[in-house]
This record gives sequence, C-alpha cells and structure tokens, in this order.
Amino acid sequence: MKKNHDFLVFTSAGEQSCLHKWLKGKPNFDLWVTYYGDHDGKYSDLTKLYDQRKDTKFPNLHALHNDHPDFLAQYKAILVMDDDIGISAKQINKLFAIQQECDFWVLQASFDRRGKISHSITRQRYGYKVRYTNFVEMTCPLFRTDKLTKFLEVFDPDLKGWGTDHWFMHALGADAQGHIAIIDSISCLNPHDKFKTNGIREIDNYQSANDRKAHFEKISKDKNILKVSKAKNFKRIRKSVPAALYALIAIKLKKFY
Repeated sequence: MKKNHDFLVFTSAGEQSCLHKWLKGKPNFDLWVTYYGDHDGKYSDLTKLYDQRKDTKFPNLHALHNDHPDFLAQYKAILVMDDDIGISAKQINKLFAIQQECDFWVLQASFDRRGKISHSITRQRYGYKVRYTNFVEMTCPLFRTDKLTKFLEVFDPDLKGWGTDHWFMHALGADAQGHIAIIDSISCLNPHDKFKTNGIREIDNYQSANDRKAHFEKISKDKNILKVSKAKNFKRIRKSVPAALYALIAIKLKKFY
C-alpha cells in the first residue's frame, strides 16, 4: 500500500462518524478507516485504505502496525482520531503543518467549549495560539510517526481505551517536555455522550468504563507506567489582540446561532 500524501489520519469507525466532513475540501492527507460495525463495506467508498475489524481505536491501529509494519512508516505524521470528532479538512491540514513547522512529537487540537471536555487543560483558550504541555488526550492525538510506532511496539491491545494517553505520554520519555502541545488556534468538537445513540458510547459495547480503568491500573502496575499526575502548561504563545478578539466574537456567534 503506497501513500498519496505525507500525512495520515487513522480512525476506527462505527455508525456515528464525521468522516465526510473531514474530507470535504482539499485534504492533504490520506485516510485509513478500520470499520468495526455490522454493515460490510460501510465507508469503503471514502478511501482505498480500509479494513474491517471489531475492536477499539488503538487496538485496531496496533493490528494495522503489526500486519503492515512498513505502511505507517511512509508517513511523516499520523493523526489518530475518534470517528465522531467535528473538524474540517482545512483544520486537519493546518494541524499537520504546525507539527511539521515545530517538530512536535505529539499534539492535539483544543476542544471546543460546546463539546465534551474530559480534561480541563484541553479546553480551547481563545487568547493563545499554542500551549506547550505535559499531556495530550487520547481522543485525537497527532504524532510524529517515529514516536507513534515506538509506542505501538510496547502497547497491549487488551487495553481498550482508558489510560492510553497516560501510556503514550510515558512512552515519549523524559525528554518530551517542549515537544508536546495543545493547539488553541484550531479547535474541534467532541460530542457529548447524550448525543450518541441511546446516550451510550460505542466503546462501552466492548468494555465498561470501570473495567477499562481497572485494566489500565493493572497494566500500569505491571509495566511501571508513570501516569501524568497533573496536566500542566509550561509555555503559552499568545495571539495578537485583534486575533484573540476575533476568535472570541466568532465563538459567541456560534453559541448565538
């Protein structure tokens, strides 16, 4: 399998996806879809980089890495994204451009305040462009490829979700400070659970939240994984005052409409 672009978006997709939105416009990235639902061939019209496998996001990515070890290595950077994240091709293109310009090891778009926020550090700060941090959430991390493959080589696919972000932060090592960022100039919408079918996250069909957490606690103990005890900002790059005001007005208009 040969690449068409230097960048890849990987997603494990079910029945509630935003994939069409990601591709609207002029994407400068390839899209890999691993479909875990029950309708054979769903989304195969969107990309030739496609397979079907019933598991969650990082276990499915781990399987791709094991089955096709040279495939991921073709790319400069890889965005590993939940299938229901609201973000445009233009925004994704910008994320890859920022990663290349700054050589971040891992970054994420900040989360729109209208959506689900699991960690307060990931909430969009209107007055900033970029924040250098010690934590990026597992919902939509964008990795420099060598850092992602380093993590996948130690990842246990029995871990279905909870704690994966702590593990990949640990895998980056002690030298990662200054190479991790949240991008406030680009935000994405992580939908609240109440907007999902029957208010249930699809990952809960594989393993309950309590079981996911308990499994990570066991793995972290067995493998001596150091969890991020407190998410911190180390450095902030401010927007100009006009840009910050424009961003704030745009957000207010979104809420109004």
